Amino acid sequence: MSADPVVGIGWDVLKSYVVVPIERGFGHVICSKRFADRLRGEVQNLENEDQRVKILADEARRNVRKLLDVFTTWKASAEKALEEARELLDDFEKATNTCCYGTLPDPKSRYQFSRKAEGKIEAIKQLTQKCIRFNGLNDISFIDPAFTSSALTSMKLEDDGVFESRALMIRNIMGALADNTNSVVGVYGMGGIGKSTLLLDVERKVSEEKSFHWVAKADVSENPDIKTIQGEIADALGLNEIKNKETISGRAKLLHGRLKDEEREKKKVLIILDNLWEGLDLNKVGIPCGHDNKVTGCKLLLTSRDRDVLRRNMGCDKDFLLGGLKEEEAKRLFERIVGAKVRDDDFKPLVNVALNKCAGVPFLIVAMAKRFKDANLSEWKDTLKKVEKFKDKEINDSIHHMLQWSYEKLEEEVKSLLQLCVVYGISKPSLENLVRYSVGLGLFQEVSSMEEARNRLSSHIRTLQASSLLLDSEDAYGFKIHDLVREFVASVASRDHSFFVLKDKDKSIKELQKSKLESYRAICFPYVDMKELPKELDCPELQIFLLFTNNRSLNVLIHYFTL
Repeated sequence: MSADPVVGIGWDVLKSYVVVPIERGFGHVICSKRFADRLRGEVQNLENEDQRVKILADEARRNVRKLLDVFTTWKASAEKALEEARELLDDFEKATNTCCYGTLPDPKSRYQFSRKAEGKIEAIKQLTQKCIRFNGLNDISFIDPAFTSSALTSMKLEDDGVFESRALMIRNIMGALADNTNSVVGVYGMGGIGKSTLLLDVERKVSEEKSFHWVAKADVSENPDIKTIQGEIADALGLNEIKNKETISGRAKLLHGRLKDEEREKKKVLIILDNLWEGLDLNKVGIPCGHDNKVTGCKLLLTSRDRDVLRRNMGCDKDFLLGGLKEEEAKRLFERIVGAKVRDDDFKPLVNVALNKCAGVPFLIVAMAKRFKDANLSEWKDTLKKVEKFKDKEINDSIHHMLQWSYEKLEEEVKSLLQLCVVYGISKPSLENLVRYSVGLGLFQEVSSMEEARNRLSSHIRTLQASSLLLDSEDAYGFKIHDLVREFVASVASRDHSFFVLKDKDKSIKELQKSKLESYRAICFPYVDMKELPKELDCPELQIFLLFTNNRSLNVLIHYFTL
């Protein structure tokens, strides 16, 4: 046997077990910064996915759905991996700066870091990849059989006036109040949805169960009267001495002292503040709180039309979106007021049309029912025709009262985006198309790239969702438009003829007055049944024209787009 094969075999063994590990080890020392950058990148990717599915999980909880084990296991693993990765990166930064004040590397620390980082990078990559499957509510949760209709019926409150969906919401609120990790619980939703009525039922339930020693309730309203709020809370606490205090600060000091006494005696106090339009300075009222306006020593139950008021201004720990009544609940409420007439064969179809316009909003259902209570069949038909065209003053005023504040408080840029969503004409607009249209219209100020425009769009959509003017969608990045909001915004914008959305029931754009066409800045034909377009469309102010159709034979004239 010659020496060459032996040397070759020896070299292979030496290379596999000595040279390659040493080479890899040097790589771990020299490339530690590259490993750190890669790890930070993967951490960012996983954090983005974690934030995305958190929105889904919150929606699942609001809808009383149970989270799937596969999702909760992934969530726990992701949180643990992120925590360990952050700690590893922190340790690396400290180690880097300790050797010669950061001027020379610490080889041992860098080697150990790179070895650990390599493993973390792979683990986090796998977690990010697994998260791709969690795209909708059904991917992360399921409807608990315990909350089916039969179960809800047995859970219904003693008062027959409380509907099943509201009884379930009350149960969720009671559970949140009982949780020691929550000091502020909130309910938000559009005006007229029934938040104040719900609080009355919660207050009664709390009193029945004696879950708090003291329950105080005050209405805050658009222009808060601090003295009145102090007085309502003091009355509930039996603090009669407050009547002898003239100044707001003096009353606040007395109320603060009383609440601190209750805390020292381990007495549980619930303060209900209804109808917050903006943040309320708790310290000014006399409710104990920290520098961040976060309540201490007692619990708060709040309502607002704006979710951001609850979260940002009041430090809400748990909030619930109050939606409309279910279809059967809406019918029962309507029937309570109108009477047995709703079961008449002639009126039945009209009842469904009326309730469809109300979209489950109790305030509107009651207003509509009162309008129809003593009306005959012809009056019903005439009123519904007016409502359809947004011409009925009584119902129109109700909708206006319900939505006006939320709409008017929007910044002009956000308001313009909402109008664009309505012009779009479909219930679930494409986010990418909205970005393009917004940029084309010059809607966003001071954005220099499409990425910045997308970020601005996302921020504004969140603001609109917080104000209940847009609804959350099952798609974590999507949204829906409430029919009431759509019609309200369209009616407000059409006063100055700024845009026009053609509906199926509209006969033809040809019937529009020329003066109106000349003033429109936006026109949309959203999948309407059109056999032909007008030969001329004289709209000198037009900035955006949207046409959605499945009719391939529809002829779109080229001169529509020539200057």
